[in-house]
Amino acid sequence: MRFTVNSDRILGLRLSVVEGGRALSAENLIGPDDGNLSARIDDASFLITPSGCDKGKLEPDDLY
Repeated sequence: MRFTVNSDRILGLRLSVVEGGRALSAENLIGPDDGNLSARIDDASFLITPSGCDKGKLEPDDLY
């Protein structure tokens, strides 16, 4: 996939999703297999967590 924004922005979005997943998990607001988290990169692209992953144990490279 070709991204139209810089890699620093993408890394920042990855880190934000990871932090959000950990925070939601720590407060028991999301279970390990509940839904997906995502972040919009631009009008045509986004990052999303894989299905069935523990949102409290995400790493930046886990996002697609």
